[in-house]
Amino acid sequence: MNATQIIKALKNGSFVKSVLVTQPAMLKKFEGLFTVTKKTVVTVNTGIEYSNQKDVIAKRASGVLPKEPQPLPWGEWSDYPYEIAHKDTVYNRLYIKGVPTVAYFIDGKQVTKVEAQKLCKAFDSYEYKVTLASFAEAVLTVSSAKKAKALTARFGGEFVKVVKVSKPDCITVKQESLVSLVQNGKELLS
Repeated sequence: MNATQIIKALKNGSFVKSVLVTQPAMLKKFEGLFTVTKKTVVTVNTGIEYSNQKDVIAKRASGVLPKEPQPLPWGEWSDYPYEIAHKDTVYNRLYIKGVPTVAYFIDGKQVTKVEAQKLCKAFDSYEYKVTLASFAEAVLTVSSAKKAKALTARFGGEFVKVVKVSKPDCITVKQESLVSLVQNGKELLS
């Protein structure tokens, strides 16, 4: 079973420990010389409705988010609210509950974040506040100002500013990066 099938089989709102393994984009001068891996372990909530979260309700009420749900900034729901498809890649929508533990590796050896960053392009996610043509503000979580500007152009908006945040309302991860889902001590994804 793939991650979406497992998440769908769980009761909506279930908490699971997830392990995400990604390879950040390397700086050109280091491509092919090293392999950098980022491993994130975090408890997530699955199969929930974005608009029903307390934080999202508060942001809608205060005007930080538009009153009505907006279309995805990229991709299409292939299995709502679990899976998004974009450019032949499948992503899962998860909701962080807790503080992630992150470890970095260069060629399999654990290193500090600073050491890994020396070899990679930016690999943190930042929150970009974008004003759309409708004058409503939308918050997009992307990894670079270039991506934020491209999304802004697509929706006819104007790039405003960059605000780094500690915790997004949700995360969308490549299904291939989701290597473990554990609930009540039992590995579900194997």
